[in-house]
Amino acid sequence: MPDTSAPEKTVAHSPRKRRSTAQVRSLITTAAYDEFAEHGFDGTSIRAVAERAGVTESTVFRHFSSKPALFETTAVGPLVQFMYEFAASIATHPDENPAAVTLRFVSGLYDLCTVNRRILVSLAAQPHETADQREPAFDACARALVRGIETYIAENDQATPVDILDAVRMALALVLGAVLSDNELFPAEADPARIKAMLSQFVLIGAGYQQPSASGQGR
Repeated sequence: MPDTSAPEKTVAHSPRKRRSTAQVRSLITTAAYDEFAEHGFDGTSIRAVAERAGVTESTVFRHFSSKPALFETTAVGPLVQFMYEFAASIATHPDENPAAVTLRFVSGLYDLCTVNRRILVSLAAQPHETADQREPAFDACARALVRGIETYIAENDQATPVDILDAVRMALALVLGAVLSDNELFPAEADPARIKAMLSQFVLIGAGYQQPSASGQGR
């Protein structure tokens, strides 16, 4: 008797798409950010980061040499991106006056640090033990910002009596310190806009900027 049953269907399984190196690194840094924000440096393990990212521990170590290296990359990542983007914007808006540029920088940095305050507190408390760190964590993006400022200065025929890189470092220190100190420095009801304006003024004064006089002269 002939077999009249339907032939068994075979299910074709498409091969799993291989993730790019950039995608894997992004998964790791996102998972690490969440772990560090929730548990701090000491409470976070590479195993927990790997499980959260859906990768193996060895994969994490292929991208980051140590937990401190992963922490520093993750914690400063949003600030690094902000400074690179600001560097690009300042170089393409030479018509913006120095006071407006500074307020825009301080305001953006202050807001970003406020959103990321929890992980930045961990960064401030974490001892610097990364063996392969050869320069301060923010220096690469700070130098990019300096190049943007130099372009802006040249376009406006401006001058500053201080070292621009030092001024950028001090501006970062000032804003980071204000955010991390939070209510220890400013009362809870303090107006953030007023705090940003004050920080901007101190940055401008430190950089040697003088408001134009009534006759339109000044630096």
